[in-house]
Amino acid sequence: MSTAVQPARLFDFQRYGQWLLACPQCGCYWTHILKAYALEGSDPFEGGSEYGELFNVPVGGASEYRRGALVIEFWAECGHSFEVEMQQHRGETFIEPRMLEGRD
Repeated sequence: MSTAVQPARLFDFQRYGQWLLACPQCGCYWTHILKAYALEGSDPFEGGSEYGELFNVPVGGASEYRRGALVIEFWAECGHSFEVEMQQHRGETFIEPRMLEGRD
């Protein structure tokens, strides 16, 4: 499987006059949410969880960064599976799509 990600394909404004989330590999915009989880940051004051939750979402791992992150996993009707990580850093939120291997 090719895991090449094209971040410019992550959003599509072609349909209904609204932004749609699309597969970052092929651009398919029929996507479905599988699950969401948080990544706990390395700084307990900036990215720590409380009672196993961060951003009111269950923690499912650790971030390499100081602040916590939110991850949403998707599958698309094209057969690809991918995740989108939203990581905060100094007042900015970075969006990083990644293909999930072995799931399509």
